[in-house]
Amino acid sequence: MIKKFIYLTFSPIFLMFILFGCEQPEEIKIPNEFALLRDTNSFNDSLYEATFSEAYQKYITEKDYNIAANILIAKGNALDYYLTHDTTYLKQCVNFISKNDNYITPIQNMYIRYYIGSQYDFDNKINESKKWLLDAITYCPNPDQETIVGFSHLILSGQYKRQSKLDSSQYHAIKALKVFELTKDTINISTVQYNLFRIASSMNDDANASKYLDDMIRFGKAAKDTINICSAYIGYAKYSTKVDTTFQKVIKYQDTLNHYITQWSNPVPNFLFDNSLLKVHIHIHNKDLKAAEEEFIITDSLANPSSSSDSYNLDDTRHNLSHLKTGSYDQKLFDKLLKISNENKNYYKSVLLLKNMIISKENAKEYEKAFFYLKEHNRIRDLLWDDDLKSKIYKYEKQFQTVKKEKKIIEQENALLQRNSIIGFLVFGLLAIGLIFIVFINRRKRLALEKEQDLQEDYTKQLLQNTESERSRIAGDLHDSVNHKLLQLSSKVKSGEQVGYEELTEVIEQVRDISHNLHPAMFEKVGLEKSIEELSRKTMETTKLQISTQIAYSKTLSTQQELQIYRIVEEALNNIIKHSKASHAFIKLVSTQSKLEVKIKDNGDGFDTSNLKNKKTSFGLMNIEQRTKAVKGIINIISSQKGTELDLIIKT
Repeated sequence: MIKKFIYLTFSPIFLMFILFGCEQPEEIKIPNEFALLRDTNSFNDSLYEATFSEAYQKYITEKDYNIAANILIAKGNALDYYLTHDTTYLKQCVNFISKNDNYITPIQNMYIRYYIGSQYDFDNKINESKKWLLDAITYCPNPDQETIVGFSHLILSGQYKRQSKLDSSQYHAIKALKVFELTKDTINISTVQYNLFRIASSMNDDANASKYLDDMIRFGKAAKDTINICSAYIGYAKYSTKVDTTFQKVIKYQDTLNHYITQWSNPVPNFLFDNSLLKVHIHIHNKDLKAAEEEFIITDSLANPSSSSDSYNLDDTRHNLSHLKTGSYDQKLFDKLLKISNENKNYYKSVLLLKNMIISKENAKEYEKAFFYLKEHNRIRDLLWDDDLKSKIYKYEKQFQTVKKEKKIIEQENALLQRNSIIGFLVFGLLAIGLIFIVFINRRKRLALEKEQDLQEDYTKQLLQNTESERSRIAGDLHDSVNHKLLQLSSKVKSGEQVGYEELTEVIEQVRDISHNLHPAMFEKVGLEKSIEELSRKTMETTKLQISTQIAYSKTLSTQQELQIYRIVEEALNNIIKHSKASHAFIKLVSTQSKLEVKIKDNGDGFDTSNLKNKKTSFGLMNIEQRTKAVKGIINIISSQKGTELDLIIKT
């Protein structure tokens, strides 16, 4: 059935939106055997309901939920088209979504949820309707460009309008307008503008109310949409009755409306009724009783018997005709109209009815009743003033917010300009600082490089000098010991004396000692761990230094790398013996899968590592650093009065 309240709560153009705006989407497919359901015009066919039930049950049983969803969508479209509420269909949709929403597409989810919201709206269950309509918007993959989302916002706008929540109503109307603008849906753009006109008129925002109607006519003419054009002129005429006591604007707009309707081959009945009703009011205003009564007969014949809005307008017109004819108002009609106006919070109409009745009672010298209606008039006028005040406050608040936004925009632009200037200055400053920094860094690098080159040259000179010294020492050792001993043995052999085993062994030991100084004995065979232990033993034999070791080394380095480690340990021990005055030293060498850790500690006097590193005489420390670079290690030396610690890490 068609809900009666809809004629009271929705404008004629909103009815047209439902009748002509909802079209079945192309992606909603129905099998050929149920082709009847595809055509909205078949809704009144006697086979429609049976075909729907058979199709829906068939695909639910077969668990083909996509086709079942399409069947529901097809019927929902037809119900919307004919403004029909169907309790059974509503329950089917809610049940289907609660069980099968995971098996259907987001688009199907969106449509079914929209039709549930629409059905709840027909039943005037606004809270339930809002929930499902908002769900429909949420399920839409592209909510800014989907017509059904625009319809959802439009229904929500109407619901908030009925609840006098004008801010929310305006919000959803503007959201709907954006959708229809993006989809270039000219007809529904006009539909939304009519709703915005009604919202603005409720706020007493005359400027915007007229603007929305102007836009509505402009879009209507561009699309050759007679429905929206006529709706706009009806809006103009009805709104003008509030503000134009001369009725000149009402007459002007009614003439234009009448022109469009007479040129219309098949005009919508609502527009015929409104056009005729306006003619009656103009005749009453002109006090042409005969013309008014004749036109009223036509108006009465055009009224929709199920429309409470049409019924109210007819009674109001009879009420005014009665006064024009007899000079007094019909008491029963007055009481009925006042009650409906108060119930609908149409205080403007209530005040107008009471004002006319007060004048009528004063003319009839019924002062007691006139006084009674005066008190009621003042009471309702206060309510109207309260509404007017709220509207003005809202209007001024919007104007204030607009001025505030404009001021904020100017402030932001000035702040942006100032910020850009500051940023420009900072960028220039940073560039200058950056350039200076780059020059400084390059100079430091150049000086560091020159210093490194000087150190490297000093190290090379020292290395050559030490090499020559070492050669001289070896030559001296060979000459003073080995060569001297061999000459003695040679003389003995020439003179026929026997050379003893001990004498030969002594020469061999001297050669072995000299050789060991050049290269650790048997290093390749015994390995790094044994070589360091042998080095520690010999050092303790020849010096007072006591050495403890902790070695856990598995073969992770090449022999050449191991030899460099050995030389580093050897050089460190030599430095401890020569400079530290230490009594104890500790050598740690531990390897893992990822690194080799070498630690050498002593309890000596320590030294200033930063100063010593830069001295040209610190050949031992430079030697350690050069060997560390050769094995790609990282070295750290910490020294204090309590001793010195050398840490070396090599990644393996």
